[in-house]
Parts: sequence; C-alpha cells; structure tokens
Amino acid sequence: VVEHRTLVNRLRWMQRRYPLDPNDVVLQRTPFGSDASVWELLWPVTAGASFVFAAPGKHEDIAHLQRLVDDANVTTLRPFPGHGGAVCGSVKRVFCNGEAVERSAFPNASIHRLYAPAEGAGDVSAYDCPRSDGASAANSSCSRFCSGVIAIPLRSLVVGAAFGREPAA
Repeated sequence: VVEHRTLVNRLRWMQRRYPLDPNDVVLQRTPFGSDASVWELLWPVTAGASFVFAAPGKHEDIAHLQRLVDDANVTTLRPFPGHGGAVCGSVKRVFCNGEAVERSAFPNASIHRLYAPAEGAGDVSAYDCPRSDGASAANSSCSRFCSGVIAIPLRSLVVGAAFGREPAA
C-alpha cells in the first residue's frame, strides 16, 4: 500500500523539477495496474494540464499511439515499446526507465531517466540526459530520497569512487 503523502511527494517533486502547465498534454498509455500509470494520470490533473488516453488494448499499438501523439499534440510521454524512429515533434518531455530512446524521434524533447526498484513507492532517482546522450544511467536523487552505491561487504561508497572490485591491499 502506498501512502497518500508518498504519492503527493512524488507529484510535487515532478512538478517542481519538470513543470507542466495548461498547454501541456500527457499521453496516458500505461495500464492502470502499473505504478507508472499513477503519474501519467494524476500529475497533469494536479498541474492544470490535460491528458489523452490510449484506446483500451492499444497501449502498445505503435500506429495508434503515434496518431494519438500527433492528433493531440502530446507534450509529455513515456516512450512505447518498438517506438522506433517516428518523429514526435510536439513532445517536450520524455520519461523513460531503462529502455533505449531514439533521440532523433524526439527532436524537441528533453529526455529524463527515472528509476524505481519494484519494492519502491515511486521513482527514487532521476537523470536528465544531455542532448548528446540518450542512454545514460540514473545518478541524482529525487526529493526526500537518498541514493548511493553499496559495495560488498555492505560499505557505502563516496561519490566518484570506483567500484566493482576490492582495492589492492
């Protein structure tokens, strides 16, 4: 069960970091049983923006989603599997997890990588990809979360430290 304050914290963090306004349209394509559907549905409502729904059962239909993005002038979305290189000129923000993103498909968009472990209650780290990089890993913490790398045997590593093997003695 996710507490109300956890959800509110997440939505406030997203709005502070990636502000939506009444001109924005979010594509709601994620099935409601998924945690990603929460921000797709509630963030635009709390920010005065709009959202557009993918038709039932069409959340992975590339042609349907592309038409929806184009027709509704979607500005914010999670990329869809197999999106490929179809250009989405109206899109200003792309939020992804670990999937590859074709930067050329979103020429006007900023690309943001969000990460959450399955047992988390929303994303716990975020990385704003530079224009030259569409495939970077998460490296900065979201609001009220602390992230870091733990080495074996369960030692915290300082920022910038090498990891993957024990230092030579």
